[in-house]
Amino acid sequence: YRPDIPHSSFDIHHIAALLLLNLAAPQAFVTLCNLLNRPLPLSFLIHDQNAIHAAYSTTLHVLSKKAPSLAQRLGALRVEPRDYLFHTLGSLFCGRLGVEHAARIMDIYTIEGDKNVPRAAVAILSTLEGSCMEGDAAQVAKTLQEKKIDLDVDDFMTKVFEAGKSS
Repeated sequence: YRPDIPHSSFDIHHIAALLLLNLAAPQAFVTLCNLLNRPLPLSFLIHDQNAIHAAYSTTLHVLSKKAPSLAQRLGALRVEPRDYLFHTLGSLFCGRLGVEHAARIMDIYTIEGDKNVPRAAVAILSTLEGSCMEGDAAQVAKTLQEKKIDLDVDDFMTKVFEAGKSS
């Protein structure tokens, strides 16, 4: 369908798997195509560095407002956003979150679009904030990449919506 997008990207597989849990194959394919043609996921799939940097910047800006101590810690350790956000954002959270959490994020993403992505990323980061206050840069990056989000899905979604509110 899109020769400029590597079909071997694992990020696509995570998104497709979530869609196939809820839709028949033809509808899942059409939905996947529509999602991947949106600016943010497309930028990660074709490695558009300017757009990726803009997504990181927006996320870090929201993080500095919602969890300033975590933002300062990440800055002090020089943990790069690509180390913990690339696959999370590139898979539209499907590769990072459990099925229920990812499905809820996908529901609001299909309606609200790219503006929801930094909110969801900040919800994940702020949920893991306590675990990130100790350790070196590598340990913090690993925590942000891999630690399971144990928060109830409704509580997590409350964090997502809170991240979008102005302070």
